[in-house]
Amino acid sequence: KENNFKKIISWNIGMWQIGATVSSVLGGFLAAISLRLPIYLTIIPFTIAFILAFFIIEPVYEKEKKKNVLKHMQTSFKSFISNKQLLLLGIITVLLFAFSETTHTFDPTFYAYKDITIQYMGIISASGFILSFFGSILAAHYLSRKLNDKNILLLSTIMHAALLLAATFFLGFYVALAIILGSFFWGMRLPIITDMFNKNTDSKKRATILSIGSLASLIGFALYAPL
Repeated sequence: KENNFKKIISWNIGMWQIGATVSSVLGGFLAAISLRLPIYLTIIPFTIAFILAFFIIEPVYEKEKKKNVLKHMQTSFKSFISNKQLLLLGIITVLLFAFSETTHTFDPTFYAYKDITIQYMGIISASGFILSFFGSILAAHYLSRKLNDKNILLLSTIMHAALLLAATFFLGFYVALAIILGSFFWGMRLPIITDMFNKNTDSKKRATILSIGSLASLIGFALYAPL
C-alpha cells in the first residue's frame, strides 16, 4: 500500500475537502439566520463520526517493542532531528502551516473589510475547497508523473502566496477569484508533502514522528498568529 500512498492520501484529503465544501455553503446561509445555528448543527456530524470510529480496524504494521511511551517519543524525536530530510520537511511544514492557517483564520475579517457579505463568504470558502480538492487529486495522480515532488511543492507554494498577496490589492469579484485560485495551489501541496514524510519515515516510528510534525506546526501557528 505504501507505493500508492500519495494517491490514497489525496483521496483522503479530498473527502475532507468535499465535506468542507458542503459545510461552507450551508454554514454561510445558516449563519445569516443565526450565528449559533451552524455551531449547534455540528453536533450531528460529530456524533456520526464518533459512532463510526468504533468500527475502524487498525491495520497491521511494525511497532516498536519498547513499552515506555516517553522512551519511544525520545527515540522518535532523535530520529526526526537527525534526519536532515525530515528536519527540512518539518521546518517547511511549520512555516507553510503557520502562514496558511493564520491567513485562513482572518478570512472573515478580510472579507468584511472588502465588503463581502456573510452569505458569499460561505460560497467563496466552498469554491476554494472544491478547487483544493482538484489540486490534491491533480498533483497526486497526474502532475507527480511529469514533475518531481520538489517542483510541485515549489510551484504550489509560490502561486498560493502570490495569489493571496494579489487579493489584498483587489476588490469585489477579483478578491474572491484570487483566493479561490490560491486554494487550488494550496491543495496541490497537501498530498505531496505528506507523502514526503511517509517516504522518509520508518513505519514503526511514523505515527509518532508525524505527531511531532503536527505539534511543531501548531506551535508555529501559535507563535506566528499574534504577529
